[in-house]
Amino acid sequence: MRIGIIGVGQMGGMLTTAFTEAGHSDLSIANRTRAKADRLQAALPGAVTVCDTPLVVAERSDLLFVCTKSTDLIPVIEQMKPAIDARHTIVSINSNISLGELQTLATCNIAKVIPSVTQYARAGILLTMFGERMEDADRESLRHVLQTIGTPWEIAEADTRIYSDLSSCGPAFLSDWLNNMALAASERGISYDTAAQLLGHMVLGVGKLLIERGIGFADIIDTVAVPNGVTSAGLRVLKECDQEIFRKLFAATADRQREITQYGHS
Repeated sequence: MRIGIIGVGQMGGMLTTAFTEAGHSDLSIANRTRAKADRLQAALPGAVTVCDTPLVVAERSDLLFVCTKSTDLIPVIEQMKPAIDARHTIVSINSNISLGELQTLATCNIAKVIPSVTQYARAGILLTMFGERMEDADRESLRHVLQTIGTPWEIAEADTRIYSDLSSCGPAFLSDWLNNMALAASERGISYDTAAQLLGHMVLGVGKLLIERGIGFADIIDTVAVPNGVTSAGLRVLKECDQEIFRKLFAATADRQREITQYGHS
């Protein structure tokens, strides 16, 4: 499928880079600020064509990722409509506008995908929601494309917020925790950069244990933490905040999501 991407900010730029590095060629992109699209094209020579408008992207593509803020999403789809036909699938990465509303805007297939920064490493989860017009073959075609840059994970649209906290916002939450750990370690005679490298390798190893070996969190804790040992002493400190901090985190993101949806802010 020929891929088009409208909006090459943080997520659109990441998807463009990830798809290109995964072997997809001649991606068509457009951005409100042309210079940003030109810089991305220069960074990915021979793989990207910059188009002047979303309409031209639609004319050149079958699979259209719309990576704009919510206030621009509907106008962008309206601009593309003269070129849209049954061969197209429009994919929104915006969680604020529902599949139902999007399906009233165009007669082609509609889907939603919530990506993650981890797709820069061609890893991690792409939360995936399919519009009701998509047949099984259409869904499989989209999954096949997404599998080149990560793992598509189908969810119910109503569950978007909590899933996004884990897979899409999660890298930022985890990085904040790891950053604080590295900063604290740097006060004890180790450089911050060294601490960050050690933590990065540790996270990679833990991820492989969880996914590739099927080892659970509790199993890892039991393996590392000898009763009354050093790790156990550290775990007792962590239990002081334990689940309550995450309950507050999920409540805060849910509250902000409601505000964004109600008032249309980004």
